[in-house]
Amino acid sequence: MGAACSKPEEPVVLNYSLTEQEQRDEEITAEQEAARQHEEEKVKLLLLGTGESGKSTIFKQMRILYGSSKTDDDLRMYGVIVRSNIVTAVHKLCKLTRDIGYESKLDEESAAATAADLSDASGMTPREAFDQIASHLVYNTATEPFPPIPKEQLESDWVGKSPKAGVQLNKNAELFLQHVEAVRVLWQVSFGLVCFCLILVDPE
Repeated sequence: MGAACSKPEEPVVLNYSLTEQEQRDEEITAEQEAARQHEEEKVKLLLLGTGESGKSTIFKQMRILYGSSKTDDDLRMYGVIVRSNIVTAVHKLCKLTRDIGYESKLDEESAAATAADLSDASGMTPREAFDQIASHLVYNTATEPFPPIPKEQLESDWVGKSPKAGVQLNKNAELFLQHVEAVRVLWQVSFGLVCFCLILVDPE
């Protein structure tokens, strides 16, 4: 009895006329064709090679030469990466200097600079720079934490931090700012290039 009193559902009537439907189909077809042509125009390269043969380097160079222009966020990320790489290299340099017994060379160079009154603008000798980096960055033997970065230095630093770079790289970049003077002094010692070449030969 309930069924006898119910009304059948009215069919759904689309508002599109046949002409509008055809026009819509043509637009979709045109978009698909344009997307297909755009995809066919892309130049695709397959880089093959063994490990450490330079595939990633070539890819990065291609991006630099022919990729989209870099934003400020991209440049800040690269700045963080460069600073982190410097901290990593200096960490290896200090460790290797001690392992091969070159600390005496630092003492000799520091003594020679003092005798010639050629102290660095920072007032830091190569030996003092080495001890600072070794105690705070390499062996963690410092008895007191290193002073924080001055507020005015942080405010004037354009690179700052980059969320794209990740937590560890940002941390290393901050360490670079803390110890930048020690890094600069140590990097200018006369035997630094020799040690750096040894790092490239034996990265461990």
